[in-house]
Amino acid sequence: MTVLILTFNLNIMNAQILTQQVNLEALGVRFDIPDGWEGGVQGEYILLGHETIPGMMLLLQNNSKTAQELKSHAMQG
Repeated sequence: MTVLILTFNLNIMNAQILTQQVNLEALGVRFDIPDGWEGGVQGEYILLGHETIPGMMLLLQNNSKTAQELKSHAMQG
């Protein structure tokens, strides 16, 4: 099994940088980005990364109606 860890700096990406308090009403999402983390919108995705912790979090809308459907989508990678 291969594990790929991606690191990034949102300041150099072509992304809309998010403030610490994020309110994306169209998606029904509202949250605070914790200290030490940066966030940005890249197309349909929200990217979050930490200043010193390698890796990233990717948030995207999922239209699954059931837990089984969500699991099936997740298993596709």
